[in-house]
Formats: sequence, C-alpha cells, structure tokens
Amino acid sequence: SPVALAGGAPPATVAAGNAREVTAPRIDGHSLTAEDAANSS
Repeated sequence: SPVALAGGAPPATVAAGNAREVTAPRIDGHSLTAEDAANSS
C-alpha cells in the first residue's frame, strides 16, 4: 500500500491497511511490505 509506505498516514489508516494486507495471500508479498512499513514506524 503506497499509504503505508508513505508513513505519514494516521495509525488507524495504517492498521486498517495492514489488516487488509494480512488478509491477502502472503505469496503476493504486499503483506510483508505492510508489516515492514508498520515495523519501521
């Protein structure tokens, strides 16, 4: 999610985006990116 990568979005938005990414298959790789972005924050 570009929003998660931006890091400027509110925690609520990041959490929502993270949940959506987690729902998607990990093979997609987006879930890993979302988790990494959240971790960096």
